[in-house]
Amino acid sequence: MEFESYINCLIDLLKNVILDTVPKKLPDDIDLNELFSIAEHHSIENIVYLPLSRIADTTDECVELFDEYYNYAVLHDATQQYYLELVIDELEANGIRHCVMKGPVMKALYPSSDLRKSRDIDIFVDDEDTEKVREIMESLGFTVLSFNKAFAHDMYIIDENIKVEIHRELISDKCPWNDECQKIANRLIPVQGYKYRFEMSKEDYYLHMIAHMARHMKYSGIGIKMILDVWIYMRAYGDVLRRDILDDNLRSCGLDRFENNIRKLCAYWFEDGDADVLIKRLGFYVGASGNFGTETQEIASEMAENAGRLSNKTASRVVCYIKAFFWPYKMMRERYTILKSIPVLLPFCWLHRAFTALLCRKESVRNIIGRYNDADMEVSRELIKFKREIGV
Repeated sequence: MEFESYINCLIDLLKNVILDTVPKKLPDDIDLNELFSIAEHHSIENIVYLPLSRIADTTDECVELFDEYYNYAVLHDATQQYYLELVIDELEANGIRHCVMKGPVMKALYPSSDLRKSRDIDIFVDDEDTEKVREIMESLGFTVLSFNKAFAHDMYIIDENIKVEIHRELISDKCPWNDECQKIANRLIPVQGYKYRFEMSKEDYYLHMIAHMARHMKYSGIGIKMILDVWIYMRAYGDVLRRDILDDNLRSCGLDRFENNIRKLCAYWFEDGDADVLIKRLGFYVGASGNFGTETQEIASEMAENAGRLSNKTASRVVCYIKAFFWPYKMMRERYTILKSIPVLLPFCWLHRAFTALLCRKESVRNIIGRYNDADMEVSRELIKFKREIGV
């Protein structure tokens, strides 16, 4: 069976769950192991298990695997919810302005919260509060995986697989639309019953969702789950969204064309709508991507973004190497704290980092070099052309 047929099969199963309809019999030539592999790659294997369990042999080993992942998702969701409430209560008690983002919000729109898998718990706080939040998280028993003011978020973990991302930026400062999206932080709305907990308006949540998707699309790829999120969100709030405000903000971010194409893909996949060649290409790219894109897509995108437009692979690799080894000042000052007081030492710190990498991290250096040496510039050029056509 062709790859696209598996994607279509998964789309049908997802529709059955959201619309609460009776699933059709699976095609005779479907390979359940391949179906599971693709579903897991897109982080939707727990959702499709529900209709699959009604039409497939439940004694099949692969169906049992779907069942195992479904039950794990239920447990993980409950554990995430426990720690989310724990962190929220502590932030509230300490007077930290905060806003729950992304997955935990989206879960409420699914038929059951455990159906919408969320890799992390995402919470936005103001940058000046991140040091205090670190103290709070450690007091709750979380381990710091990363804390660096040069990056958009800090990462904490507890119970081996419960991760919390504390965001100081709503997107990422390397995205062209970051500044516009960061303005959402000034428009947050108080949550009833709380003094320091805030939420985004429905228009701003959708804007952030599209901007987050566009970021992943620009630098690698997006999966079926992100498209499903948009469809579910528009089913819930499409009639009440203030489209004039939303469209103005999308245009300010330069994401109006991208958002329009995403809605067209939603209609094509989930509402049996028509699609032109571009939307079908977008659907195939998303289907091939997995949850957050593939490494091949990431490398091709990076080569294209850095220097692929020069049609010169050597120049492209050089730019990639420079960016990999010579970090910007914002990142370097977190690694070399002396730069905060003596910034003119930046060139010497660059040299120290480069020599340290060459002497002590030879394997990492080889990996960096190898990933770009094998890149196909023709793929890179076609990819950047395609992404411009869809609006990123």
